[in-house]
Amino acid sequence: MTVGSGPALFDVAPGTGVVYDYKTDPTNPLITFVSWNAFTDVSLPHIAAGLASTVFVDPSGTTLTQTSPSATPNLRREKLTIGVVQHTDNATITGIANNPILAFGKENTNQDALVETGEQNISGNAYSAQGVNTKLARTAGVVYSIGANSGTDLNNPNFLNVAADTDITVYLRSFRDGVGGFTTSIITSLDPDVYDDNSGTPATISPNRFSIKEIRLVGEIGLTVVTLGQDTYATLSDALLALPLTIEVNPNIRAVPVRARVIAKVGNTDFTDVSEVEIRCEPENGFSGT
Repeated sequence: MTVGSGPALFDVAPGTGVVYDYKTDPTNPLITFVSWNAFTDVSLPHIAAGLASTVFVDPSGTTLTQTSPSATPNLRREKLTIGVVQHTDNATITGIANNPILAFGKENTNQDALVETGEQNISGNAYSAQGVNTKLARTAGVVYSIGANSGTDLNNPNFLNVAADTDITVYLRSFRDGVGGFTTSIITSLDPDVYDDNSGTPATISPNRFSIKEIRLVGEIGLTVVTLGQDTYATLSDALLALPLTIEVNPNIRAVPVRARVIAKVGNTDFTDVSEVEIRCEPENGFSGT
């Protein structure tokens, strides 16, 4: 669709589409192939009362239908969605969004969204202190990730069982590099003495202060990712009040679900010490926490 010869008129280019009718006879769906010629200088009957109009081509290919402000589920199934014409000033076309519902690549479309939102934690994968040290343990759990379980069960390809880890000794640590990017490194335990001051190197925390580390889980490989906090706090209570964190996150791990946040006092060597450490787990079921 494009703006027509006047500021309140629009054109629709010629095209083709398919309408699937499963309602009339679910056991024998009717497939209608539709083609239409160009529509020019189409007026907007809802321009004075609405902010936008959704435009459809009827199955005949000879008529356009417009609704304002949005389409109903029935219309989306009975007609071909072309896009949306905006008229926010109730007088002229202020924008056009060509966003048809495509008749192909449905699964790829779903995957596009799921890849961006990342894994979903279905159950378990709760973090806790491993012992009198600065390591973590994690319970068993289930994550939803496209194709992650296909090598084990093609009838259940997307729900992956993640084994418990009672003594996590490998962590991927992420922090800002000072020039607009991020640095990652492998560590064997969490270090309560450093935070991310965007200098390119983890900075030493001043005495008696607390920091927060964000814990994520890449369920497909059982990898725990640690993002260093970017501020420090005078007390444990002050740190808790800062939750949930608003921090810059490495784009490579943004879609990895946040599973916990570890608040610890500088100098701590015992994550079971509740006067200096608190581990806040995220709800079991959820997408990435960004």
